[in-house]
Order: sequence, then C-alpha cells, then structure tokens
Amino acid sequence: MSAISITKGDMYKFTVTVKDSAGDIFDLTGYTMVFTAKDDLTKLDVDAAIQSTATIPTPVNGVGEFTLEPTDTNIDAKEYHYDIQISDGSNNVYTVVKDSSLIITDQVTMNT
Repeated sequence: MSAISITKGDMYKFTVTVKDSAGDIFDLTGYTMVFTAKDDLTKLDVDAAIQSTATIPTPVNGVGEFTLEPTDTNIDAKEYHYDIQISDGSNNVYTVVKDSSLIITDQVTMNT
C-alpha cells in the first residue's frame, strides 16, 4: 500500500484486501484487522497517534473497511508510520501492510 495523505481533521475511508502467499483472497472469518499509526516506532500501541479496527462485512471476500473519523485525524500535521495487522484471536498475528507512511497535512479552512 502506498502512502496515505489526509488533511488534519478530515474523515478518511479506505479498504484493504488480504491475499495469501499464492495471491488468493484470504478468508477473514474469525479475524480482526487493525490499523496503527505512530510518529515513533518505539512507542507502545496504547500511545499510538491513531488506532482503528476495520469492519469486515463479508469475511470470505478478504476485505476490511476502515473509517478514520475527524477526531482520529485531528493530530499534529507531520509524517507517521503505519501498519495493518490481522489477528485470529489465538495469538496468531500477521502484518498485511508493513511500515508505510501516513502524512497528516494542515487544513486551510477552519470552522470555529
């Protein structure tokens, strides 16, 4: 996945399709999918700038749907690192999107 650029305080929706090593759709039944963004990779997940759990409406399609709310993206304008992991609830965790860039840009229009 390429870099994501979001204007500070905006809503942002995106999907992630998980495939196995053969390129086939991965069945996400029983899995959770989590997006985590940090400005410092040494921070614990509880200190992440953004952490969001996807909805998985049809697990057999392998698609997770993320919605970052304006409260999620209302953070310092700068570059963050993010990844996306799936977990089956039995301590089996797989990183499906490795360290990528999230860029939060300043907004021009500000409602007061």
